[in-house]
Amino acid sequence: MVAFTGDGGFLMTIAELQTAQRENLPSIELVLDDQEIGLIRVKQEIKGIAPLQSKRTTVIGVRIDASGYVAPFNALREL
Repeated sequence: MVAFTGDGGFLMTIAELQTAQRENLPSIELVLDDQEIGLIRVKQEIKGIAPLQSKRTTVIGVRIDASGYVAPFNALREL
């Protein structure tokens, strides 16, 4: 198997490499590195949002409503 992916997409699914290794699944990943998460930048430009520029590491915690988890899990069980 050969996978073509961007650097952002690769980092979002990097845990799958461990699965492939564990299952002895031969694969080649070709990572296209533009040193940014381009899709996010494009969406920001379309909406007129300036890029976030920080000179330090920043972690932003976002509280979400967990009550929406049940329906997707039930839908997956039906597949």
